[in-house]
Amino acid sequence: MDFDTDYNYTKSFATAGIHEYNVTCSSANFVTLEANDTKLVSSVDIPEFSVLTLGLVAVLAGLFIIRKK
Repeated sequence: MDFDTDYNYTKSFATAGIHEYNVTCSSANFVTLEANDTKLVSSVDIPEFSVLTLGLVAVLAGLFIIRKK
């Protein structure tokens, strides 16, 4: 194990607000590392629509248009 190597941790949150999290790294014959933190998430990204979702919306819109006529 190279102690000069950087370790990255990525966490996604579904809602805005204050979130607490902890990360623990452990392996045999090595010191266990632990990090705890609290982060304020001010906004949450809206996931993009998939092609399937857009297709479904188009079909439903078409059905409503046909029904109206």
